[in-house]
Amino acid sequence: MALDWLSREQSSPGALCRELAATERDLDEARLAGKELRFHKERKDIVLLAAGQLG
Repeated sequence: MALDWLSREQSSPGALCRELAATERDLDEARLAGKELRFHKERKDIVLLAAGQLG
């Protein structure tokens, strides 16, 4: 999945930054609402992994 994000970033620069911001917002909202955090945490980890592979 990180490779998918790398591909998106190459075709649309800034996609990772936008996705990371949205993911962090979603994670904070879920945390404040007392909802399950696993999906949001895994999504953030994947986006961060892709960002790390960019260099």
